[in-house]
Amino acid sequence: MKPTVVLLGLSAILLATLACSISIPSVDVLTGPTTVTPIDVPRLSDPSQEAYVTLLFGANQLKLSPGAEGLVAGTVRTNLKDFEPVVTIDGSDIRIVQGELDVNGFPNIRADDVVNEWNLKLGSDPIRLRIASGAYQGEMDLGGLALTDLYVSDGAATVKVDFSKPNTVPMSSLRYETGASEVELRNLANAHFASMNFRSGAGTYTLDFGGTLDQDAHVDVESGLSTLTIIVPEGTAAEVDVSGGLSSVNASGAWVARDSAHYELDGQGPMLRIDINMGAGTVNLETR
Repeated sequence: MKPTVVLLGLSAILLATLACSISIPSVDVLTGPTTVTPIDVPRLSDPSQEAYVTLLFGANQLKLSPGAEGLVAGTVRTNLKDFEPVVTIDGSDIRIVQGELDVNGFPNIRADDVVNEWNLKLGSDPIRLRIASGAYQGEMDLGGLALTDLYVSDGAATVKVDFSKPNTVPMSSLRYETGASEVELRNLANAHFASMNFRSGAGTYTLDFGGTLDQDAHVDVESGLSTLTIIVPEGTAAEVDVSGGLSSVNASGAWVARDSAHYELDGQGPMLRIDINMGAGTVNLETR
């Protein structure tokens, strides 16, 4: 089921319950013609300065990639006037925020009728990127950018993130927080992070540390009832410690189990350390 449908469905149940108790009137929300809002955020006057870029939206489809001449460029397509984005620029602080649905009552709308598509590109200047959303479908290629910090927070989502090329600057931290989702993070070594935090609810998650690990890195994972797959290339020095509830660990490839909670991968160069705390579920350790 699409996350948009899940989000609107849960919202409808909650609002319907409230409507029964306090008699909130039902209001039909009609979609209109699809509009296209251009996004064009120029570079800062000092391109060596970090830009703080925030993308804030509800249920939508997001495509994010490199290639903007300025800081952010692209389009937002929607057939709900209230969802048209608002761009604010305050010095180095850039916010692109989805508008809110303005109705006086219980919104009655079919999720399949809604168009809300964000297709954006980021520039090559240093960026601290924050993405905050509800349920959405996302495809992000963050390869070759200059991300100094990355924070993603979402609800029930289906997301693929790929660092297809090395980040051009060190990333101080990478944080990802999600609800019951399906998330794939690919070529994470190319992010050039020193520390990474991944928090999730129930779902299916893949953390692939392909790419070039150019410094020691620590990853902290906390997850609920889920299936978590960790992929590390052979030849990378790595250690994994697993704790928590009733979790099973399947180690394949070149992984060596030192005991039921500690696993090692022989390799040269920087060390990748991964601590996993899982309420229940399955951890798959793989190499490639």
